Amino acid sequence: MNPSALKVPTQPSKTYLSRMAGLLQQTILLPLFIFLLGAAISGAGAWWLFNEIEDNAKVDFQRNVDRVSGEVIWRFSQPIYGLNGIKGAYAADGYLTRQQFRAYVASRNLPVEFPGVRGFGFIQRVPRSQLNEFIANTRADGASDFSLRQLQDKQHDDLYIIKYVEPAEKK
Repeated sequence: MNPSALKVPTQPSKTYLSRMAGLLQQTILLPLFIFLLGAAISGAGAWWLFNEIEDNAKVDFQRNVDRVSGEVIWRFSQPIYGLNGIKGAYAADGYLTRQQFRAYVASRNLPVEFPGVRGFGFIQRVPRSQLNEFIANTRADGASDFSLRQLQDKQHDDLYIIKYVEPAEKK
């Protein structure tokens, strides 16, 4: 073996430097470039996927909001149809007996037609001056144990009294 071939030159030649630059490009710069390019493509893909998932989540959320709000509106408006039926029965005669009210509520399938509604009630406005007459008429209509209980101020001229509640066993 030739000992001069193993010697590293003290002054690098231009060919040596150009060879080292080429070697540096091949061993470091090219893999670094490929790594950076891959990282950029992966980052762009992750960003796109994040936005896609976020957009889908927003659409799903809005769809659920619309569905639930529609269900809430429907559930709150359904009992109004039942109350309008009672209103029609009251408007026909101008008076509603306990038996008529009970028959109307019994004719409805509350759990199916009005989910969540436990019963219907009839509230009547009674001037304080007619209170004793109202209580006597209510007791004569089949509620012999009817009594009046007030929760607040007892000085109002008009009273709003719950006259009927059906089904009575669930009140």
